[in-house]
Amino acid sequence: METKTKKKESKLIKRFKLKRLENSLYIGFMRKVNHFVELKTPLVLGITGCYQKFAELLDAANKARKPRSKNPLTEELDKLHERRKACFRCLKGHVWSDLDNDDPAMREHARILRNKIESYGDLLRASRTTFTVNARYMSQDMSVEPLATDVAKLGQTANLRALIAANTAYHDMVAERRKGKMDFVPNAFRNARLALDKGYQDLVAAVNA
Repeated sequence: METKTKKKESKLIKRFKLKRLENSLYIGFMRKVNHFVELKTPLVLGITGCYQKFAELLDAANKARKPRSKNPLTEELDKLHERRKACFRCLKGHVWSDLDNDDPAMREHARILRNKIESYGDLLRASRTTFTVNARYMSQDMSVEPLATDVAKLGQTANLRALIAANTAYHDMVAERRKGKMDFVPNAFRNARLALDKGYQDLVAAVNA
């Protein structure tokens, strides 16, 4: 009677097509299998050694699926973001200071650039993504005529280039981090899943035996 029960329950598990399960459903299913074995107890089922291996593989799959708590590029991104904000503050500060310049022509150059900068909102309070996009478009506008002349007249060409460089560096590192996540996490989980598939099949075979 006990043997029939074991076979019936194991067949219930085998109805699932593992390859068709999306990752979250796959992990959920494996956890249910693990719970089922724990309820019946591996000792009673006679699969102590096999179950231990399965449990280790499940734990490895869980860890591989979770995002890494700290990407090695995160700290560098924080520094780059602060750097580009500093570049923007410097550029903005000089433009605003020239709004009070004694020379009417300088005040006009500053007024034109102030209006352009303000048209992109408060970058220092914006999200990082918004900062990246708006700083890029603002810099592009200020790098070509007629605004390029206003920038040059205020002596801000170097500061504008520094902002462009810092913003580009930040954008490129975000892309690098995103690629690293795509390369590392899915591959790690894929390998862990393949190993767990084998552990699961061995477990079912042991329960059926």
